[in-house]
This record gives sequence, structure tokens and C-alpha cells, in this order.
Amino acid sequence: MQTASAKDKKGSKGTFATLLDIVKTEGLGGLYRGVSAPLVAVAPIWAVSFWGFDTGDKIIRALAAVPAGQALSLPQLCFAGGFSALPTALVMVPAERIKCLLQIQQSEGGGGGKGGNTKIKKKQYKGFQDCASQIYKESGLRGLYKGTVLTLMRDVPGCMVYFGVYTIAKNALGESPVAALVSGALAGVSFWPVILPMDCLKSRYQTAPDGTYKNVGEVYTQLVQEEGVGGLFAGMGPAMIRSMPANAVSFLGAELTKSFLAGFM
Repeated sequence: MQTASAKDKKGSKGTFATLLDIVKTEGLGGLYRGVSAPLVAVAPIWAVSFWGFDTGDKIIRALAAVPAGQALSLPQLCFAGGFSALPTALVMVPAERIKCLLQIQQSEGGGGGKGGNTKIKKKQYKGFQDCASQIYKESGLRGLYKGTVLTLMRDVPGCMVYFGVYTIAKNALGESPVAALVSGALAGVSFWPVILPMDCLKSRYQTAPDGTYKNVGEVYTQLVQEEGVGGLFAGMGPAMIRSMPANAVSFLGAELTKSFLAGFM
């Protein structure tokens, strides 16, 4: 829904209609278009993200002289959460760049247009590795890391909310698997409303041909002109549906892994 062009979105009836359209035109495989990128990157992304939060926690405790075991204040939690986005971007940016390009390509080409939602006509990527290889051959690391600033503009505030909500909820609920699940679910549903507008802008920018946009202001202006303010929230329904179980399980897995590794340290 985020990568569809304004023309493609006309007449759209929402998440369910979009799902049926994908299955009708591309089969069940269309629902998994671009899945190779997150599959390859999901483990390092989550690992670096949680490591970044722990590192940010240690940094702010050292700077503010907060003893271990004492809860951080809200501003301190925001610092630790925002800090986690910095190292995570090293993995996140190329993974999402590749994912977005794989998602917008069509087997028989697509329509024109200036925006980043233009379907790929001449270039077809066979998968994650082929897409990464072609981007690198054409633009080097700069091409793979296109959209880094927008990713940080999305993830720094997003991770402030994400880890902040999780930590506050978990402190209130106590140490238990159920507390981790509930706190993770709350973190997930709090995260998406904060990041989605910037996520839509980032996806549009990352899939646009080089030189299409000079800055985020141009991306915003064109998107709003074509789709209205609602275009900034494209995909909210699917994101919210996925966020509760996905983040609940992610935080539970992180807590269980930390407990397991603690026995060896």
C-alpha cells in the first residue's frame, strides 16, 4: 500500500481489497514479494537494535551517574532508545532499500510517473543478492545507503517511543514472560503511529530514480499533492495488525535470550 502509485490507489477499498488484488494478479507468492530482504536482515537488525538500546542505557547511566538497577527517567529512556537507531541504521537502510525495490517491481513492467512509487520497467531483480549487486555496481555504497537521513528521522523518535513504552510498561508489570509479551505489544502499537508518515516518505524516496528528489520537503510536497495527507498514513491498518504479535514475540525472545546468556556470563 505504501509503494503503490497514486493511480494504482484510486478505487482501493483498503487492506482486504489490496490483499485480494495481489492474490488475484500475482498469486500467493505476491504476498511475499520482497521477503528475502527482511529474512536476511531481520536477525542482525534486531540484534543491533537491542544492543544499541543497552549501549545507550549504559552511556546515559555513566553520564548522569544513575546506579545500575535504578529506573531511568523519561528523558534518559528517550536518549537510550534514540541512540539505538544509530547503529541499527547500518543494517536497516540497505535492507529496506532492497526490500522496497523488490516490492515495487512487476513481472511485466508498470506505469510511469515521477514519484518513487513508479513501477520498475526495464530492470528486474531476481532476488535479494541480485538487487544488492546491481545497486552496488551502479551507485556503490551510496546507492545501498540511499535514504539514511530519512531512516534516522523516522527511527530516532520512533525508537524513543518504542523502547520507552516497553521499559515503562515492563517496570509497571514486573519481570515475567507475560509482562514482556504485553509490554512488547504496547511498544509495537505505540511505535507505528509515530513513524508511519516518515516511513511513507522514506519508502517513496528510496524507490525513486536518482535525482528525483533533492530533499525530504520535495517528497512530502509531491506525496500530499498526489494523495492528500492520508497518503502519509498508507498501510496503517496492516502495520497495526502485525505490530502487536510481532513485537510481543520479539521482546519476549530478547528477554529469554538475555536470561539464557546470563547463565554463561
